[in-house]
Amino acid sequence: MALSLYYFNLRAKGEVLQMVLEYAAVTYKLEEVDISKWSTMNKDWIPKGHTGRTQLPVLKLQDGTIMPESLDIAKYIWGLNPSLSVNDVEKADYLFKIQDNSSTPFGDGYNSFGIIDPILNFFDRKTSLTKLGPYFKGLPKALIYLNQELGEGPYFGGSSPHYGDFAIFHLLDNIYQFDKGSTIDGLGEKAATLRKFYGLISELPAIKTYLQNRAKAGSGKVGSPGSIIHEFEFPYNSEDVKEALNCA
Repeated sequence: MALSLYYFNLRAKGEVLQMVLEYAAVTYKLEEVDISKWSTMNKDWIPKGHTGRTQLPVLKLQDGTIMPESLDIAKYIWGLNPSLSVNDVEKADYLFKIQDNSSTPFGDGYNSFGIIDPILNFFDRKTSLTKLGPYFKGLPKALIYLNQELGEGPYFGGSSPHYGDFAIFHLLDNIYQFDKGSTIDGLGEKAATLRKFYGLISELPAIKTYLQNRAKAGSGKVGSPGSIIHEFEFPYNSEDVKEALNCA
């Protein structure tokens, strides 16, 4: 029996785990949960995570055990492929969780970096537009820091990626939905290695195939109803988005 990953139809933390699964060549089944029914559905089958909260994603193991917590799931998946390793587990864990870290060298990890997930996937369009300008105004600081963390690269994991790389790539990819990379391009050499990193991850065969086959933006198959990704195939072409970014 294959593993089963339970998550909403969002490009958020569950997508990171899908990329890890694909890269690790682990067979799995995606069990998509309708986010509009989450508040009323029975959650007794979902174990609480480290925070004591009941939330997704969770992974159903082959013996039926339900595993919560994205980082724990990512590390479990990574360990299923004996050809994969992590030279610096502490750094990989840190990068995977950086969007949830309240204290980073570039500020609050969520508000400075991770909030791009709900801006794209969850908040209604009006709310997202009010948050875009302030977010992109502060974003360069986070991107410059990540470029420094990459060192010579090409990956955060060194010569090959680890699970933390996919968490960073995912957030960069959501950022690209709004600016087509103009923010990172505008930083020039200050983000040159990070720009190259984004291109390298997107061209990894397993990731390239995943990106091509995932639910398309604007199809109504991804994002909460009323969210930007739910409504727009190319958010960066929206006049409202362009106006919001001009205020950054």
